[in-house]
Amino acid sequence: MNTLFPPFEPYKIEQFPVSNIHTLYLEQSGNPQGKPIIALHGGPGSHSKPDHRCLFDPKKYHIILFDQRGCGKSTPAGELRENTTDQLVEDIEKIRRRLSIDTWIVHGGSWGSALALAYAEKYSQHVKALIVRGVFTFRKWEIDWVYKNARLFYPDVWDEVCKVLNFSEGDNFGEKMKKILLSGNKTAITKAVKVYTIWSAHLMKLFPVVDRITPISESEIYSAQIMFHYVQNNGFLKEGQLLDKATVLQNIPTAIIQGRYDVCCPPLTAWELHKKLPQSELVFVQDAGHKGDERGIIDKVIEYTNKFSTL
Repeated sequence: MNTLFPPFEPYKIEQFPVSNIHTLYLEQSGNPQGKPIIALHGGPGSHSKPDHRCLFDPKKYHIILFDQRGCGKSTPAGELRENTTDQLVEDIEKIRRRLSIDTWIVHGGSWGSALALAYAEKYSQHVKALIVRGVFTFRKWEIDWVYKNARLFYPDVWDEVCKVLNFSEGDNFGEKMKKILLSGNKTAITKAVKVYTIWSAHLMKLFPVVDRITPISESEIYSAQIMFHYVQNNGFLKEGQLLDKATVLQNIPTAIIQGRYDVCCPPLTAWELHKKLPQSELVFVQDAGHKGDERGIIDKVIEYTNKFSTL
């Protein structure tokens, strides 16, 4: 079974201005002469992590990571202005041009898979291959699943969420969360983010880890604000857009890696993407859920990064 490559550090880190408001954290690691690959983090609202670069062989790959607008080490932290999917797609293209890269492999998991598809569908001529996992496309039923229907698996946890947020059946979860998160009431915001973090943790893994949740930090509040900024705007995507446009990717080698028991992003979306892309290879990891750090997911992502390194 493939495991993460041993930790290694970036050889270049910079703050890259992409607008009058936003400056992105951008790092490069691995082999500067290697095959370029960009890894897109999840969320929306999360950030790149050192383990993300360890999915790629540093001898073979020129590895590019960045934090999306308002995320992680990008500034201003938590900024919602000029923060849409189209603008993130253009940021990726600006990074490609800044680094003088012709074609590259694009990898993304969860929200990162949606962003990878959005970028590849607009700039397919610059995409050598795609590796996506835990596929999510921001369709209405996918959003409703995460913020309502996944209670079918965790009714006890959902009941606690509803009690804390005073959430009833007819309420719009995303709308309610965004209202709380932007209310300025620190106590209410912290309580909402904590219960949301607990809910999310139950959806992430085949064997959820919920006993390590630490006190809520300012960065976690920013992360949640960005998340529900996107949720309330349906990811700034038209309904079904990413699957409808996927046919433009039919000549691009594509790997789709999906946890069989992904309770956050059900496998149906990965299957539908595979049906749109006859050339794609779809792998259901039988002992995995959603999270990218599950052993079976890591194994398959590295299998395909190794395979695509020869393209």
